[in-house]
Amino acid sequence: MRNVFLDEPPMAEGFEAWCRNFDIDEQTDIAEGLNYLVKRSIYDGQSVRQLTNNAADVIKRILQDWKNEWVRLEKEEAGPSGCWSCRK
Repeated sequence: MRNVFLDEPPMAEGFEAWCRNFDIDEQTDIAEGLNYLVKRSIYDGQSVRQLTNNAADVIKRILQDWKNEWVRLEKEEAGPSGCWSCRK
């Protein structure tokens, strides 16, 4: 299985950029689909621009949290010199 967080550049960054640059006039089918999906939900009434910017913010935060966790795990795997819980 492909890891979308470790690709270079990460696929998640591409999705974030796509969300931020979403063109409602060019991607009318997707915009209509998004509006249909959120109908009668707490997101009903938000513009497609708000929805795509919110999605971009969330994926950016998830990617950064995941990268931080990955670095922590690499340090832990490095052994006792990088892992406090491994020390006796």
